[in-house]
Amino acid sequence: MSAIPEVFKRLPTCVVPRKYHVNYELIDLLNFRFEGSERVILYINETTCVITCHAVELYVFDVSVEDATSSWKTQQAQEIQYQSKDDSISFHFAEPLAAGSYVTLELQFHGFLSDKMRGFYRAEYENEEEKRVLAVTQFEACDARCAFVCWDEPALKATFEISMVTETDLVALSNAHVVETLVRPKKNARIRKKTRSNVRETMEKVWKFAESPVMSTYLVAMVVGEFDMISDLTKEGVVVNVYTAPGQSARGRFALGVATTALTFFSTNFGIPYPMKKLDMVAIPDLLGAMENWGLVTYTETFLLIDEKLSSHEIKGDAARAICHELSHQWFGNLVTMKWWTDLWLKEGFAQFMEFDAVNHIFPEWKLWDTFVQDIMLRSAFVKDAMVSSHPIEVVVNHPNEADEIFDAISYNKGSSVVRMLSEYLGRDNFYRGVHNYLVKYSYNNTVTEDLWEELEKGSGQKLREMADTWTKQVGFPLITVRQNDDGKCVLVQERFFADSSLSSTDNTIWDIPLTLCTSDDPNAIKRLGIWDAKTSSLKNSTTVITPLAAGDDINNKIQVPAGLEGWIKLNPNQASFYLVNYSPTLWKRLELPVKEQFLGVPDRVSLLNSVFAFARAGVLGLPVALDFTSAYVDESASLCWKEISRNMEYYSNLFREEPLYPELQRYIRTLFGYVMIRLGWDADSSTQADADAKKRFHESISVADSAALSGDLRGSVFDIEATHGGASTVKLLQDLHNKSDFA
Repeated sequence: MSAIPEVFKRLPTCVVPRKYHVNYELIDLLNFRFEGSERVILYINETTCVITCHAVELYVFDVSVEDATSSWKTQQAQEIQYQSKDDSISFHFAEPLAAGSYVTLELQFHGFLSDKMRGFYRAEYENEEEKRVLAVTQFEACDARCAFVCWDEPALKATFEISMVTETDLVALSNAHVVETLVRPKKNARIRKKTRSNVRETMEKVWKFAESPVMSTYLVAMVVGEFDMISDLTKEGVVVNVYTAPGQSARGRFALGVATTALTFFSTNFGIPYPMKKLDMVAIPDLLGAMENWGLVTYTETFLLIDEKLSSHEIKGDAARAICHELSHQWFGNLVTMKWWTDLWLKEGFAQFMEFDAVNHIFPEWKLWDTFVQDIMLRSAFVKDAMVSSHPIEVVVNHPNEADEIFDAISYNKGSSVVRMLSEYLGRDNFYRGVHNYLVKYSYNNTVTEDLWEELEKGSGQKLREMADTWTKQVGFPLITVRQNDDGKCVLVQERFFADSSLSSTDNTIWDIPLTLCTSDDPNAIKRLGIWDAKTSSLKNSTTVITPLAAGDDINNKIQVPAGLEGWIKLNPNQASFYLVNYSPTLWKRLELPVKEQFLGVPDRVSLLNSVFAFARAGVLGLPVALDFTSAYVDESASLCWKEISRNMEYYSNLFREEPLYPELQRYIRTLFGYVMIRLGWDADSSTQADADAKKRFHESISVADSAALSGDLRGSVFDIEATHGGASTVKLLQDLHNKSDFA
């Protein structure tokens, strides 16, 4: 008989941390190691002789526990036991620790600065052609245990006092502000060589940081290295610092401006001041993305180092979004944290929504919510969620290592899309009122999704939980099909949408859907019909759900296409909710008019394009209907719509390249794009002239002293064209430019 595998166990709750004192007495950037000591104040919930917590790749020794109120005062650990499957370490003591008492755990630890970009690790970069090393932490989801002994679960919050000893010319950063520094002779008898020269340094610097707020271990952070710094104040008096590699600080000014404005935006909209005295943002080489450590946010260099002359609007937009995403976490995730990784979306879905809301406030001219619809919903969340392999927003996480698997398009992009849907359904003021109540009630604490629903209901006065659960606990999303009767009234049917429509007949999932529409009678008036409560549909009984599921007469009677050949109807205006809508061929044809005349906004024009081609690929709609629909865009002015057309035409061009209809498809594409090229100043057949113009612009930009002579928004396209057509000499020139540039 085979052995039953042991089940992963969470930490026992008989002992919980209240405050950590962590002192890094050595951070060696030459030999890639660290040494430290800890004093952890613990509360004993249940009498025990064993303290179990987390430690990975650490050598832990000299462990003792002290209880000033007990008869034994201090006792050494009798045994130290590691459990690799749980990443746990247990300290066994001879005398019991009494329930209801506070004790102090003391220990020493040694570890290595790995190159794995997790835990306490090292990052390398070059400065003045010399290799440099810095030390940085990345603890989410469960790697604080690689840097110090801890209770590494999000619900086991505590405060932290950090101190570090470094070389005198290095900068040390942690979550809280510095309260004391001291330069002293090195205590270690083995005088250590400096990391960046052969000179032996006999002095060292001690950095002591203030006590942090109550927070989870994955938010603890340390950074040690050489940095330049620029700073500013928010309107509320919070110090914001941007740390960069030496000589790069000027490129941090864009990020600094975004951050100071964003902190004020979030403080105002959440109704809760930022709770720290300072916010540090640090550019880290080779970091994947960014991390919201409380008070010490780390970013990959491309998000913080922006050349305002050379960078395109797209690069600036990505940077601004990343900055605002992490700063929104200072409330959603840091101040209020999910109890366990199952509710990861509570911080990531909300942070994604908040990043767009903040950047839209700072740069309204960018019209970022239009981009949200295309990039976050249509091209990402819907694509992932239409697959059989998708998962619910709320997905059960057992082992913490599983958490890394759900940092994906569902938790982020579908999560933020559902948040946007709920904010539109409740109304923005009601939504933010509920968010404020949620953050106030659960400050410095942990929550589950139901806690959020409760506060949003209280803030809005509307029932929400039952409807919202159908979006977070179920996989997939609905496709609503609209059919028109002879009397002009419509019949709605919902079913789960799959990228392969043959799978829909095997799935009975239904949703409670916020129904909205606009019509040709008044295109700017959004009519709110309420919630399609699918569970009360006449086609659903206690045992069976019939798919597709038709709406009842109470809904269908409210939906009527205006009379006349030009009467049209559009469900889900502005793509506000997370569902797609398919229409009968007649209704698709009628929607060409509001597209051509631009009665519908950019989100609708983009979503209609995306939908009609998605339905064609899935086999829900014929491809001729989709191609015919694009003719409504000949006078289109929005670049997002042309991106959507271009992407789909490229797909079908590749698909039909060897088919007889390929030449006809190419003629149609050239005709369609010819209109927009004429409006932009190029003739449809003047590709040679376009190449010549790009060549001229390229050589002008590299021959003048001002490298910003070519707009950042054109630079990529011009360089691409020249690289394609310029030959070997151009390739070498581009390589030389890249090698000489400190901005790429």
